[in-house]
Amino acid sequence: MATIGVFAAITSYFLVRNEASDFLDNQLRQIALYVGDAPPVPANGPVGDVPHDPEDDFVIQVWDVAGRPSRLSHPAVDIPQQSSTGFADISTGIDNWRVYTLAAPDRTVQVSQDMSVRQELAASAALQAALPIIILIPLSLLTLSWIIDRIMARLDRLAVAVSSRDTTVDSPVPTDDVPAEVIPFVSSINLLLARLRRSLK
Repeated sequence: MATIGVFAAITSYFLVRNEASDFLDNQLRQIALYVGDAPPVPANGPVGDVPHDPEDDFVIQVWDVAGRPSRLSHPAVDIPQQSSTGFADISTGIDNWRVYTLAAPDRTVQVSQDMSVRQELAASAALQAALPIIILIPLSLLTLSWIIDRIMARLDRLAVAVSSRDTTVDSPVPTDDVPAEVIPFVSSINLLLARLRRSLK
């Protein structure tokens, strides 16, 4: 069971790492697209041609000191400007967003992420973590069943050996092929046989 647990943990690690790697790669891509003061590159432009899920994109909004938008990565998404620095959960009526606002003296920068992205990431990580366990539980049960069958087969052979003994045989029951847990019981049977022999004599 310890071996199965270690194998499940290793498998979960690699599955979740791949999912997290894809997500973090998209974050790197987003930073490259919107960093600095240059006009943003379209997500489907020559710099943004890395395959990705558009739903994973951040919404970048920048307003100048007068409150005029100077950069909007997704003009169709209307997330209200927040007045103070910090995190907030915003609902636009269509989607729910996790928003971080940096209110500086000369501008306000707001970065938003669709909450469904986080939910999908958490669900995917949970599923990928549980998948090896779901697969390994039947395997562990099969392994346990095989071990029990082997032990019971040895007990069956012991039962046959005892039941087929002739009354004239006074040698002790052999313990060579007996499970360790049953040896005290077989030893007790041998002591009983020895006392019976002494009584008969």
